[in-house]
Amino acid sequence: MKSSDYNYFIPYKDGHIFFNGITKRFFLASEKNHAKLMDIISRPDDYREKYAPFLERMSAEGFVVEDDVQEMDIIREEFDRKRNSGQYTLMVLPTYDCNLRCWYCIQEHQNMTLSDETVARIKKHIEKYLLENEIKEFRLSWFGGEPLLAYRKLIEITRFSKDFCECHHIGFFSDMTTNSLLLTSERIKELGGLGLRSFQITIDGCREKHNQVKRDKDNAAFDKAVNNVLEIVKTIPDSYCILRINYSDQTLEPGKIMHDVNLMIPHEYRKQIFVMSTMHISIAYSRMEMSESATMRNPKMPKVC
Repeated sequence: MKSSDYNYFIPYKDGHIFFNGITKRFFLASEKNHAKLMDIISRPDDYREKYAPFLERMSAEGFVVEDDVQEMDIIREEFDRKRNSGQYTLMVLPTYDCNLRCWYCIQEHQNMTLSDETVARIKKHIEKYLLENEIKEFRLSWFGGEPLLAYRKLIEITRFSKDFCECHHIGFFSDMTTNSLLLTSERIKELGGLGLRSFQITIDGCREKHNQVKRDKDNAAFDKAVNNVLEIVKTIPDSYCILRINYSDQTLEPGKIMHDVNLMIPHEYRKQIFVMSTMHISIAYSRMEMSESATMRNPKMPKVC
């Protein structure tokens, strides 16, 4: 046996995270034991008898592999499988600009929007790629900046994509990541009619904290965002919204956050709404982002020692 070439050992709090890049499996080792575990995983044949149960588990999770395993072949096979799955996702950033300036955002917002020439090239790419690769399902994903600042270009490309896919019997789905403040009832209806079915909308804490981060002229960014979530799921019945809860060690108040959201979302619409949390930690003059699972409660780190 041998150690996987794709093991990563990452310092984390009072221990280390052991992560395998192929299987995506991970666990937390204590500071006391992580060096010994690293040695066992690095030299599995030397410990085959003494730590057989542990090595069996490490083998099942990809941290150790048989000597004849070529992990690059596994990666190529997975790449080819996804590439030839008949599915294709295209993410488009129609602008680098944003109508807000959230403190944690890592982007440098610039007043740049898709030119007509670039829009034409995107359309040509969609036509060529979908037909040449026999794509069966096409997903058009909108990101930014704030994509709604380039609303007409967004609509133009989305309508083209939907019509092209319908003409060639290709499944079409579209999603958007947005702060939602530029949504209106009319826009939600138009977007729904063009195949938008998933909206990821950021919530930066309870109403008070959110409004401190996302400052708009009415100091009502929280109510606008949550009202738009409700409008989306009511107007587009087969849609869903992901609430991305951004928090820091000062604003992690899940009870208050969900209380403020639940006050505005009737129970019958909550099945269309999911929660994803993202932690932002200020360290000296830099920022570090840690993404957690898209669940109402964060999963615990697996721990073996």
